[in-house]
Amino acid sequence: MKNKNLFLGLLVLAVSLFSISLINGAVNGTVAFVTPVNGTAINGVFSFNVTNVTFQRMVNCSFYARSLGNTANTTWFYLATFKNDSLTNVNGTGNNSIMFEDGSDYQLNATCYNSSTDIASTYVTIIIDNYVPTSPSSPFPTDSTVITTSGTRTFTQTINDSSTVSCSYNIYRNYASAGNDYTGNTTSTISGNNCSFTKAFTTSADNGKWCWTQIASDERNTTQSTENCISVGITPVSGGIPPGSGIDESGNIIFGGENSNLTWIIVGIIVAVLIVIILISWGYLRG
Repeated sequence: MKNKNLFLGLLVLAVSLFSISLINGAVNGTVAFVTPVNGTAINGVFSFNVTNVTFQRMVNCSFYARSLGNTANTTWFYLATFKNDSLTNVNGTGNNSIMFEDGSDYQLNATCYNSSTDIASTYVTIIIDNYVPTSPSSPFPTDSTVITTSGTRTFTQTINDSSTVSCSYNIYRNYASAGNDYTGNTTSTISGNNCSFTKAFTTSADNGKWCWTQIASDERNTTQSTENCISVGITPVSGGIPPGSGIDESGNIIFGGENSNLTWIIVGIIVAVLIVIILISWGYLRG
């Protein structure tokens, strides 16, 4: 997976791991999140509000977050600590300068203390959705590349931002609107700043125009690259595209070339027809 910046923050002055022993400390009563609630989608600034359920003399709460999914934020991170403002509720506001990668399964934890230093914890699962990933670019092979030999080809594009955590690809004959030989939503491989996949072109049965795209995902949103196309013209053992032929931009066969047998056959037929016409005309004039 591509390396990511875990935080871009000014609010958090210290980052600490969430201690398992902290969670499992002495518990005398319960607390609960008022906001955010389970399933809330958070974008930018958001508010914390934890209420006392049966946890008496609550003094303060500390907040932590982590991702359970495919992001770089899978370790508990300390967000902030807020003092009790009414002996009932603890309120605080987060800051959008603390940036997590997008994800649908973040856990938010509040660990609260009372005046007797007892501990009570509560959790909610939230969605973080701050980004739309930038589309992949700089395709290789480049658009309009012609392939004339059999083999397995690697298709690669550059990932342009740190919010991309996965990518997939589509490849199909001709343009997407043609709807032919479609392969979609297949996982690409991320290596460094590149997203890539492979496809084998083995015989003249693979000849024609092939178009492909790649899709960057941040686990919440996706962005597709522009469509790029290659032309495949493998010399057939028998049948397929005649030797010396090519493929135009629409995937159509272009006949020609100094080694094209069909070209010579067509020329021979035309010459023979012309000879017959000349002979008939000559005989008609003499008669």
